Order: sequence, then C-alpha cells, then structure tokens
Amino acid sequence: MNGSVRGAIIGTGSYAPDHVLTNSDLEKILDTSDEWIVQRTGVSERRKVGDGESSATLATEAARRALVDAGLDVSEVDAIICATVSPDMLLPATACFVQEALGADGIPSFDVAAACSGFVYALAVANGLISSGLYRRIMVIGSTLAASRAGDTMLPRAIISRSRPSLRTSAWPMGLHIG
Repeated sequence: MNGSVRGAIIGTGSYAPDHVLTNSDLEKILDTSDEWIVQRTGVSERRKVGDGESSATLATEAARRALVDAGLDVSEVDAIICATVSPDMLLPATACFVQEALGADGIPSFDVAAACSGFVYALAVANGLISSGLYRRIMVIGSTLAASRAGDTMLPRAIISRSRPSLRTSAWPMGLHIG
C-alpha cells in the first residue's frame, strides 16, 4: 500500500426520521418509567421509522446531504459501502437500493454487516480501496434501525434503542488525500 495516498472524510450528512418516541410514550405501552430508562441508558427519546421508510431510504437521504456537504455530484462517487444490520432484504444489498435512488449507475455497491463496529469496518475498507488507488471517492453510510427490529418487550425497546440513539443515519464520503 502506498503510504502517501489515503482516504480522508470530505463531507458528512445525516438523517433521522421525523417520528419521535419519548420515554413517556413508552410508559403508556410498557411496564417502565422515564427514570428507569434514563438511569440505564441516558436516552430520553428515540426516532421511529414511518410508513415507507427503511434503512435504504434513510441512507439515501443521508448520502444526499453528505454529497452537498462535500460539494460533490453523485457522478463523482466511485463506490458505495453501507454498514447495516437491518437491511431492507437480504438481496440485493441496501447499498444497491441507495445506488439506484441516487442514480449512481454502474458503480460497486455493497453492505458491511458487523453490528456496532460495522461503520468503522466500512470506513477501513473504503480507506483501503482509496489507498490502493482502485477508487478515488467512496460513499460510506451507516444505517441501522435497531429499535424497529426489537419487538415489543420493555428491555429491547428501552435498552436496545440505545445502540442507535435517535436512529440517525450517517453518510461520510471519503476522498483521496495525498500527503
């Protein structure tokens, strides 16, 4: 690997669903309290996906915002890597749905599924691909809807939602850095 070329984060974007689910809302449907949840997690609210929202739709919006922040057009992106453990379906990859929605035809798009460390692994893979000279700009996205997959018991909905506070989806385009 050439030590003088490496990836660098050149923009950021994020998106969270509009629907807010507070601890008070959970008190109405579960045997819990705001105090119990806050003491164990520090979380007082989280976001919930609405009708028509998915890992891919949240990832797409975050990617659009990241492109604007980086001053890039989607045609300047060489690949898309999406870190998720809540894909819309097993095949095709969530990154492929993002690719289609962005109009980024013909570029490699794949998912990394490694739970909490998935986004770090996705950044490392992007850095390696950029450092190798294979690609110049890669969109790295973290999009996981952990709380939406947890079911209706108090422990998963009150605790697991902590793994992705606010269900925020983030996208970080990485570009070539020489130096």
